[in-house]
Amino acid sequence: MPLHVVQADVDCGALVPLEFEKTRANVAISLSAIYRTDTPPGPAGRWLLDLIKAVAGQVKTARPSF
Repeated sequence: MPLHVVQADVDCGALVPLEFEKTRANVAISLSAIYRTDTPPGPAGRWLLDLIKAVAGQVKTARPSF
């Protein structure tokens, strides 16, 4: 979460930031985009999906072979 969104919760102790040792570069996150076919994403949503695809295409990840 962006810090500015949760800063009040961090300040009061409701949330605690987690620090990870040398794992940030090795973390993989799976992401899916789901939308109704009769109401596809508008310009902003399409831009976001295209950006995510472009960034994902630049990152070399190990994919399981089934």
